[in-house]
Amino acid sequence: MDLGIVVSELKEKIDILQGERNSIVSQKQKIEKTINLIISDMDIYSQVRKLLEVLVKSTEINLRSYIEPLVTEALDFVFEQGLNFHLFFVSRRNQLEIDFIVLRNSISESNYQIWVQDPEKYENDLSD
Repeated sequence: MDLGIVVSELKEKIDILQGERNSIVSQKQKIEKTINLIISDMDIYSQVRKLLEVLVKSTEINLRSYIEPLVTEALDFVFEQGLNFHLFFVSRRNQLEIDFIVLRNSISESNYQIWVQDPEKYENDLSD
């Protein structure tokens, strides 16, 4: 075999391998760019989720502070039995739901306030 032919074949293989390497480097850069965009989007989604959680909590507090006293006063006006109205926000099936609770006396009111602090602890007591 002629040494010139071997060298030219090796140069061709080197050129082909360099082309493949350049293509792989280009693909790698595109993938890294896509990954960085996805990470950036995930960060934005996380921040939006936190913002929505704060909004929901704020809405919950505002609803409680406005509706609970209003309905409690209406119940007292109509029934004159010392009834207290409460809104209880619960997450069920990945949706926020509101339970309406009417309590008659101060003992059940204080029990309710304790239960609100840790509902899971007293969950069995409610089902009895």
